[in-house]
Amino acid sequence: MDSPKGDYGIVMELIEGWRKEVERRGLDYYLSRYGSSPGKGGNIKGNKGRSERVDITIDDVRVFKRDDGIITTTFLRRVNSRQFQDVGVGVLSFKRENGRWKVDGEEWYPVSEQAFAEGRAYTVTIGPGNTPRITIHSAVRKGQSKGKISEKRVETPEKKVATPGKRVALKKEVSKNPDIGEYTIGAGDVLFINVWGHGDLTREVVVSEKGTFSFPLVGGVEAAGLTIKELEVKMVRLFSAGYLINPYVTVRIKGYESKKVYVLGQVRSPGTYSLDKETSLIEIISRAGGVSDNAGWIIEVVRPSGRLLDKPITPDEAKKEDIIRVDVEGLLGGRPEDNIRIEGGDTIFVPKAAYYFIFGQVKTPGSYKLRRETTVLKAVIMAGGFTDKASKRRIKIRRKKGGKTIKVRVKLDDPVLPQDTIIVPESFF
Repeated sequence: MDSPKGDYGIVMELIEGWRKEVERRGLDYYLSRYGSSPGKGGNIKGNKGRSERVDITIDDVRVFKRDDGIITTTFLRRVNSRQFQDVGVGVLSFKRENGRWKVDGEEWYPVSEQAFAEGRAYTVTIGPGNTPRITIHSAVRKGQSKGKISEKRVETPEKKVATPGKRVALKKEVSKNPDIGEYTIGAGDVLFINVWGHGDLTREVVVSEKGTFSFPLVGGVEAAGLTIKELEVKMVRLFSAGYLINPYVTVRIKGYESKKVYVLGQVRSPGTYSLDKETSLIEIISRAGGVSDNAGWIIEVVRPSGRLLDKPITPDEAKKEDIIRVDVEGLLGGRPEDNIRIEGGDTIFVPKAAYYFIFGQVKTPGSYKLRRETTVLKAVIMAGGFTDKASKRRIKIRRKKGGKTIKVRVKLDDPVLPQDTIIVPESFF
């Protein structure tokens, strides 16, 4: 996405200031901040005992502005000195504080020079909020077909750049951006496609119900089922077939419309939510503001078999086999088996909590939320325990059954049901 000239000018001044500061401080500063420590020979020093000078060149600057006012730039940087060289992609973010722009975040990705000789060395994919994500393309290895590029996401621990005979920098920080490259495009999604250097080919498209969209020069393009990265590769291949020389294409999602989930019931912000990546139940519940104080102990996820619905479906309307029941306490407590993966078309229903009532010879009579596997004994404990006058053997429950109210003699290990009224009588002795 092209930035306004004002933002671009600001970023260029900030990058230039960063470049001059690093060059002024020298090689040792660069390595201590962005790379590896020197080898066995100790710090490399110049003739006058000062850190060796480095020369930094900046190229391929791209600027993105987020909704919160933070400006982010990606750029290719090459660092050279007498005994050292480093090539990589830099990501710098800036925010304005007290009238001045300051660095908000830095990320660094090493790239082999060999990768540039084999084709594209890296790809910038734009995620939600104009946040850039870097994908590094490695050079061809032995055994691979000529012309192919293997791709490696830079989300692993620090690794060295393969530059024989030179000291090399290490990747200092891994990206914290969401893995938006794994999102699968579907019907209804709004895509922003940018063909760099060809403004007339940069535009928004909507994926049709058939999973396709039309684009200048190449005509109809099948997109449904592809990831962002796969679509980028496909667009490059289509443009390269007699239309453009070495095209560079980036794709980002502007509207996630193909995969929606519905959140109903006892959450703070019920509604429709779009899936922009692989998403878990706890993430969706968090986006909905969390469960309310009136939530029950079970969440029901309705997943219609083999079909996506354009409206929510409640558990009462669904088939029994289409309902997944999840324990709320297990989910909120971090139990992995309760944090299931959510799919497009799911309806997440958080029922209202059921209550029971307890009166008589307990210390705190009243109404209480019914929890999982609540027994008479647990209910008494929740009510503060028995008083000294309580009869533990003559406890009864007033329960509604078949439209009538009945009284049931119970034991301490009997289960409590919704709307039960527990009566603990006074002992005769």
